[in-house]
Amino acid sequence: MPPVPEPSLVSFLSTERKLVEDPAIELIETLGWETASLFHEAPGPNNPTGRQSFKDAVLPKRLWAALWKLNPDLPDVALQAAADALTQDRSAMLPVAANRELASLLRDGVSVELRQDDGSTKPVRVILINWTDPQANDFFLASQVWVESDLYKRRPDLAGFVNGIPLLLLELKAPQEKL
Repeated sequence: MPPVPEPSLVSFLSTERKLVEDPAIELIETLGWETASLFHEAPGPNNPTGRQSFKDAVLPKRLWAALWKLNPDLPDVALQAAADALTQDRSAMLPVAANRELASLLRDGVSVELRQDDGSTKPVRVILINWTDPQANDFFLASQVWVESDLYKRRPDLAGFVNGIPLLLLELKAPQEKL
């Protein structure tokens, strides 16, 4: 069996992370996004993102902070109903129908019925993203974030979250990689 060659300085400097991922992160930081590596993220009660499991696609702490900021006059029960509507399981739906439903929630907000003191209900809309004032939103780019399903556990290079909601996914390859 041939000996395994020692890593060289050239191979270290030409890694995918150094050549592609780090410059991409730096570029996105110039746009005002906060960034962090989630490679060593540990789901659970002490997790800074609020994820209890790698199956959580949203970042709950960032989502809740954004919901409170964007909807200051609405009670927590309305915000919880909106978060539940956003994160409900759509795996049994046709992908196009699930995408259409999520796009509507992101674009228009979540319609929630609030019970009034007299027993009647009043419809309110919970805003998930402020489309007219982008600065009112929270932009976070996570590198090496783990995501798990019933079938697979994957780690994309970069995932962009707006108000804790994953909207951007980047899988990067070094220039010398063959596809």
